[in-house]
Amino acid sequence: ARDKGQSPVTSDIRYLAAKELAFLGLRQEASAEAGILLDKYSSDSSALLELTYLFYEAQDFHRALNGRERYHLAALKEGNVPLDLTEITLPMKIVDDVKGFSSDRVLVDPYLVAAVMKEESSFNPEAVSTAGAIGLMQIMPATGGRIAKDMGFKGGFDVNILFDPATSIRLGSMYLELLARRFGNNIILTIAAYNAGPQAVEKWLEAS
Repeated sequence: ARDKGQSPVTSDIRYLAAKELAFLGLRQEASAEAGILLDKYSSDSSALLELTYLFYEAQDFHRALNGRERYHLAALKEGNVPLDLTEITLPMKIVDDVKGFSSDRVLVDPYLVAAVMKEESSFNPEAVSTAGAIGLMQIMPATGGRIAKDMGFKGGFDVNILFDPATSIRLGSMYLELLARRFGNNIILTIAAYNAGPQAVEKWLEAS
């Protein structure tokens, strides 16, 4: 079990400031403050565990995932068995966001949407792939434009809206829904099409 308050990081002035900022709802500021401590306590598993939970509390799930990985490595190097931290791997807040931001037309499981988000961007809203996919759901601009038009986005489409978490979830969940319909609700084919493109999956099916 997590042994709260036993790490030296919990008395660090930056950690205390980050906790206070998170309590006040200043989540970005809290995460930035906590992020400064990662290198300082990079080999201390107990400190990394506290920082991981602090990122989670600040709803910076990308940094929480990174903190979890660093905590696991540090714990193993210390000869300890790391905690699983399942709640960090797939935060319920993300699932709630999917339910809240998705269109009523989207029937795909919100847990599937959240899982795709984790694999595509590690919950990083600022992620940009080498191929040009953007945001939490790693949407290509051309694809985002088509879906936004289909959904009747007001004010047209601008590529920068793909960095907005709510917009990314709306567009990405709708794209998953369209792919699920296209591939007969086959989850494996739907995920493959989301990642590689529907045309690539159809060519693979034709050749198999």
